[in-house]
Amino acid sequence: MSEISRLSAALAKQPQSADLAIQLAQAQTQAGRWQQGLALMRQAAALHPEHRGVALCRVALMVQAEQWPQAVREGTAVLQTFPDHAEVWRLVAQAASALDAPGMAMDAWKSSLVHEPDHRRAWFALATLQLQHGAFSASVQSLRRAHSLGPPDGAILNHLGAALLQAGSILEAQQRMQEAVDVDPKRVSSWLGLAQCHMTQGHEEDAERAFQRATNLEPERPHTRLVYARFLVSVGRSAEAEAQLQEVLQAAPQSRPARLGLGRVLERKGDHAAAIALLEPLMTPDLKDVDALTAWARSCARVSRAEEALKRLEPHTKRLLTPTEAQLLHHTIGDLYKALGRWEQTFAAHQTGNRHRERDVTLQGFVQEVARASDLLAKPVQRTSALGSGMIFIVGMPRSGTSLIEQILSRHPAVTAGGELPSLNRTLRPEGTPPVGAEWAERVATAPPSQWDALGRAYLADAASMASMRAEDLSAQVRLTDKQPTNFVFLGAIARILPGARIIHCARDPLDTCLSCFFQNFGPGHAWSTELSWTAEMFRVYRAQMAWWTTQASIEVIDVQYETLVSDLEREVHRLLDALDLPFHPDCLTFHESTRDARTASVDQVRQPIYPSSVGRAERYRPWLGPLIDGLDDLDSLPAANELVSQ
Repeated sequence: MSEISRLSAALAKQPQSADLAIQLAQAQTQAGRWQQGLALMRQAAALHPEHRGVALCRVALMVQAEQWPQAVREGTAVLQTFPDHAEVWRLVAQAASALDAPGMAMDAWKSSLVHEPDHRRAWFALATLQLQHGAFSASVQSLRRAHSLGPPDGAILNHLGAALLQAGSILEAQQRMQEAVDVDPKRVSSWLGLAQCHMTQGHEEDAERAFQRATNLEPERPHTRLVYARFLVSVGRSAEAEAQLQEVLQAAPQSRPARLGLGRVLERKGDHAAAIALLEPLMTPDLKDVDALTAWARSCARVSRAEEALKRLEPHTKRLLTPTEAQLLHHTIGDLYKALGRWEQTFAAHQTGNRHRERDVTLQGFVQEVARASDLLAKPVQRTSALGSGMIFIVGMPRSGTSLIEQILSRHPAVTAGGELPSLNRTLRPEGTPPVGAEWAERVATAPPSQWDALGRAYLADAASMASMRAEDLSAQVRLTDKQPTNFVFLGAIARILPGARIIHCARDPLDTCLSCFFQNFGPGHAWSTELSWTAEMFRVYRAQMAWWTTQASIEVIDVQYETLVSDLEREVHRLLDALDLPFHPDCLTFHESTRDARTASVDQVRQPIYPSSVGRAERYRPWLGPLIDGLDDLDSLPAANELVSQ
């Protein structure tokens, strides 16, 4: 006799038995007869309206059978009678997640926790959804609660590290990821997360080691190689990235992620025709991969196919996207509209992309840091040391021409391009130091010259290592550039710890600079660029700081005005090289022919000859720039940098 027959016979003898009804319904569902099981549970519910086990089974059967819409309907009905049934709320949450209804799922998880507040798995599940859908701060809080409810768990620590990283708490994110690999050293995702933390801080060697651990654990896992390839591209090692991607493609020739990654490499190299040829077969009508769509679209924009790409991308704005997907999609659409000369739609698309970022931005801490550092380092210094004579710092607001200047200098045989090095920030803010604050300025201001020299040598060792050079080789004849734009904050320290260094200050029209930042899909750390008023505030602080360093602190800089450079490239290059005591070299005028892998958001622009279309760019968008125009209207009467806090 089958199990179903046996239970049916037993239930016929004891029709009031709720336990037998539950067992029979479960057996029927396991045999694929979920409709019969559900009907039986509904009958049992009528007989036992207060039986919580019967109520639970009604929903659990549908979840077991993966009948997700029915599970939600049954759960909703059950919860009208048992609103405090935490386990039913959890089943509804599971079904809603399977239906791709994250709002409903999160609400259900929260309701379950109202009634069972110490349920660790529920906190973890809620946090995972919050993390996936951009609620990073909320995810951190949920994960902290999950972490507190039991022994250290690798998955919880891994997710907590990821949420903290997205929320901007980089040091704690790294700590949690390290704890995750300590608890479970075989968890590949934790090693990848730890690598991401190191990448964010510019610790490339540490990131490399973490990637190697992940790859060694699962050498055949394509995802690990794909993430590693993305890292290699980001640090200017595209050839190695291409090798990783080709290895994946050898094992799986139709691997969509690998083809996408390779397409990105080709796009960065400026080979747009090849990128399109590789990505075009992926552009099927049912494709929902935003990364693939936008990579293809960006190359299309460069070969006069923007209209075609726009028609492909716009329908995807109507479907549910993660915040990261939405940012990428809308910013790419903005670039396509720009290629078509449709200015109002360009602005609207970029604005929409920005408003999918987490928006709890405040510049108060940064303003306080600038003001305090200006006070502490206001006194001019005269140093005879030539320490740092091999360094060229290129500073300014992002999108002000720093990448262009570095690309020009990189063509000179005496100059190596270092890119946006994190070396100065981590030399002045050692591990454990808050990421915002003037503690660094206090240490520099009170240190004797011998400690200044020690800091300078530490910076040179770090910067040279990142550029695969030796610090002792840097000199007036062998130069290295550091084009971290926001190093403008540290000029008072540079004058003390690297007195031989040269500083190039890139300036560009304020409206053009700020609008270009607003249109750029920056990663974490540039959330100020997502609102025009915040971007204006950032520009005001930058302008006040530069004025302070060059006047009050008497720090010498080589000013390069972007518009002048565009209008007379050869004269400005001659002037710049003279100021750096470098002989003229004609290759500096053909900077766009460089094959170096620029680590910058401007990689596409610096591979083009000089073009004037970016000069006066903001004028065509003036009708929509009210908050930016208002925020910049007092640039000629800014307070002194050390007085910014009181404004």
